Amino acid sequence: MKGTIRLDNSIMINGTSVSELSYDDSLISIDMFGLASKRSEEITLKYHVRAVGAMETDNVFHLYLGFASIIAVNPNIDITDLERITGRDTIQIAKVGRAFTIRSAEVDADLAESTDSDTEISTGQSETTEELSTED
Repeated sequence: MKGTIRLDNSIMINGTSVSELSYDDSLISIDMFGLASKRSEEITLKYHVRAVGAMETDNVFHLYLGFASIIAVNPNIDITDLERITGRDTIQIAKVGRAFTIRSAEVDADLAESTDSDTEISTGQSETTEELSTED
């Protein structure tokens, strides 16, 4: 998913006031995903927040995945720049990360339901095959 977040509270990044941030979660790399996980864990420990077991319900992780999707298309932005975002803007960005994890969970569920080895993972549709008969 890609788009643009319009910030209620502009932030200064590299000497420029920024009020819009483009993002694309399809560009989140393994390193970015790992950094989001690490930052989420650090915040959880720092504020003694009870850890949740599923990434689909981890709000801090969602926020950092949202940051990752912004950095993916704006490499001139550092994560520390985004950590200065305030107010409802944090919720907007967390929603981007949550959408990423929810869509990922849906794909996992689709894969788990599939028992047919001929299933096309990329389309979710299975090929039609003729039934084999043991009758002559």
